[in-house]
Amino acid sequence: MNTKAVPLELYLSQQLSVNTYDFFCTKIVNTIDEEFKDHYKAMVQKEFIKKDNNGYMFSVKILNRKQSRTEELEALEEVLDFLQEKVVLYTDTNGDIISIINRAQIRADWEDKIFAFKKNNKEQIPNIEEIIHGITELISDPGAFLNFIKKSEIFSLLFPPVFNIDLLKIKSVSQKKKLHNFFKHVDLPIQLETQIVALNVLTNGLQIKRNGKLDNYVLMEDELAKFFMDTYGIHKSNLSYNVNLLEYYDLDRYNNIDKANGLLNVEVPNVFSYKQINRLIQKK
Repeated sequence: MNTKAVPLELYLSQQLSVNTYDFFCTKIVNTIDEEFKDHYKAMVQKEFIKKDNNGYMFSVKILNRKQSRTEELEALEEVLDFLQEKVVLYTDTNGDIISIINRAQIRADWEDKIFAFKKNNKEQIPNIEEIIHGITELISDPGAFLNFIKKSEIFSLLFPPVFNIDLLKIKSVSQKKKLHNFFKHVDLPIQLETQIVALNVLTNGLQIKRNGKLDNYVLMEDELAKFFMDTYGIHKSNLSYNVNLLEYYDLDRYNNIDKANGLLNVEVPNVFSYKQINRLIQKK
């Protein structure tokens, strides 16, 4: 890497402009019981609003979303997408999301939507009352809703916590990431190495790579084993876990994300496999 050409600061961009992206996501899930493949695409607008004592305020709008899914999944995914359509949030100086400012408005909009959602979907969703209650509880809990947004495929690529001054000094830092409720109520903790790998001569910005593995030290292994026993009847002695996360970011000279790629693989051999491929490309 040509260090003389690298920007002197790795700061969170404060450009007062709207950055528009095309987002693509593919999920492939295989279990003992089923196989599932889903494609998702959307246009995303990200706008920096201001910096104050609470952090960096951004607005995100998700537009023109399209998804391939079954009728039942379509109704559920439509609600989950609705919760993310317009989000105003704060990040810290590293770029990590720390709070959702308009959560109360999102809850009010959801409460206005409940009657129509129930009326239109009660036939294909037998447990619709349980789902409505769960979504209402999710939005009502600031911590749970924050984790829901951070777990989102779009928001996790839009707001990587890579704006770390130590990264410029030593070119690599250790970080942690948690995939909340990945297996029902069990989180997947990941230990990451984040590093600067090159200077993108086309954007005149840094290229950053994040490479992660399962953090076995904090994995709640007994709870995870219970999940697989209850769900698939598999004893913990027959379980092993392989988790790999890879993310690449190309920044421009203002430290806006020009494009980003993410790949997540989760495998429990002979029981479960999950692959997620994400791509974010700024529209010029």
